[in-house]
Amino acid sequence: MCLAWTALAGSALDSPTAAPVRVALIRLENRSSYNGPWDISRHLSRQLQSSLSANTGMQAAPAADVSEASHSLLNLSDDVLDARKIRAVGRACGSDIVISGTIDHFTLEGQSGISYRVGGLERFVGEVTLTITVVDARSGAVLMDRRTATGKISDNDVGLALLKGPGYRETTNILQVIWDSPIDTDLVQGSVLGRAMQMVVADATAQISRVVSGVASGREGRVVRVRGQDIYINLGSEDDLRPGDLVLIWPSVEVLRDPKTSVMLGLTKPGSAAEAAVQEIRDKRLAICRSTDNSVREGDVVRFVGGQREGKWVGVRPERLNSAEEGYSRKGE
Repeated sequence: MCLAWTALAGSALDSPTAAPVRVALIRLENRSSYNGPWDISRHLSRQLQSSLSANTGMQAAPAADVSEASHSLLNLSDDVLDARKIRAVGRACGSDIVISGTIDHFTLEGQSGISYRVGGLERFVGEVTLTITVVDARSGAVLMDRRTATGKISDNDVGLALLKGPGYRETTNILQVIWDSPIDTDLVQGSVLGRAMQMVVADATAQISRVVSGVASGREGRVVRVRGQDIYINLGSEDDLRPGDLVLIWPSVEVLRDPKTSVMLGLTKPGSAAEAAVQEIRDKRLAICRSTDNSVREGDVVRFVGGQREGKWVGVRPERLNSAEEGYSRKGE
């Protein structure tokens, strides 16, 4: 499953015509030792979705097509933290940013002991850890590489267990009650495990927000004419495009549907992106770019990725693009 949102970027590049930043979340993969009845991948993915929406202003987009992109482009043997793999999903979803992750640890434990001063001591520990990768789907730049988010809560209940006093409760029984309850109940969510889930989601949200907040809103257009190395695009002064800005150009990924039922059949294969620099602004919605890549064709998608604003480079730097591509090449060797 792949979930997608759109969010307006809070940068100097924003304008009334700026396209929103789109973020796609691939469903978290369970790599923990937990194999019980709870669908923890679904639950934690939804929690992260809600947290990102509430704390960053991201809005969920229809998930059917992006879910299909995830299933179509990621095989069971693929590493969901591989930047190249998940970037393809993000581009197929039409997203600026793509997020993927794994659930590495998911436990609830109870320990009983004896305190000779006060009687019984019971300690409950809930722990959840995630590994998250965040990639700029437009440029391939890795914004967050296999970073860990952690949630760990412990609850010490000191009661007169030996005397069966008011604080008494049996560790084994209370753990079983929690495990047997639906994951979205107040009992589970109020337990140390439920609070650990909330903590790890908050940690992941904070880390993702920090790296995504610096990504400029990606204006999107199309190639309207190609003449040698000159590439005419339908973005211009109205889109705050300026000479020297960097854009990426790639063949559009199209959704293929059954002409009778409109059921999604699959996606066209995504191609590689070409880097181009804006040379001249011709009009409100027309500019000329140049690229050494001769694979650019009319109708290809154009996405703004960076440029100078008020003496500072905003967005993805050219050297960051190059280093990202070099990293991919080394991995493929």
